[in-house]
This record gives sequence, C-alpha cells and structure tokens, in this order.
Amino acid sequence: MKRSYRYLSDVIIYVSFFSWFPFVAIHLNKVWGGTLTGALLSLVAVLSVLISLNVARLADHYSKKKVLDAIYVSYILASALFILSFLYDSPVLYLAAFSLLSWAFTIYFSVSKAIVSDTFPAEEWKR
Repeated sequence: MKRSYRYLSDVIIYVSFFSWFPFVAIHLNKVWGGTLTGALLSLVAVLSVLISLNVARLADHYSKKKVLDAIYVSYILASALFILSFLYDSPVLYLAAFSLLSWAFTIYFSVSKAIVSDTFPAEEWKR
C-alpha cells in the first residue's frame, strides 16, 4: 500500500465520519429528544468498541485487503442509507446509516494501522 493511497483513504474515511456525526446528533435530538438520542449513540459507540476487539481476528481470517474492500462497500451503503433516510424522512434509517458508518470507521482504523505495520519497517511507523 503506497503512502499516498493510505493518506487519501484516511482523508476520505475521517472526513466522511466526522462530518456526519454532529448532524446525526442534532437531527436525532430534534426527533427523539436528548435522552433517547444519547442512549442510542452511546449504544453505537459501545458496539464499536466490541467490534474493534475482534477486528484482528476478522482481518487475519479473511485478509486485510478483503476487509478494506468490505469497509469501502459499507461506506457506499451507508451513504445510500443516508440518502434514503432523507427521502423518506426516517430517523431509524438515519441511525442505521450512521451506525454502519461508525462500525466501518472502527474496522478501518484498526485494519489501516495493521497494514502500516505490515508494509513499512518499524523505523517508519511514526512517519
């Protein structure tokens, strides 16, 4: 994996995730109120932690390249769900799209770090 590809994919993944997060919180807060929205977004975060604990096993079993491909497909699917949630004005679809985006982000973060450690020598990891 070339450095420029990793940087480009990091930019796409990070910007897409962090540009949606505040809007998800605001939109769902208007629909469901602060307590339910906070509980649901916390549940998504807890599930992200549980997923991140098993990412290494997933990447070793299927290969990091296949997992990265699945992550990119998940991002495309999450984008389609966001579009559908706006068309049908569905907060449930909106939460599902953000959940998928969040879980794909968690998996990407772990697999990306593993690819760096496999591809580059230890002296270059921090660069």
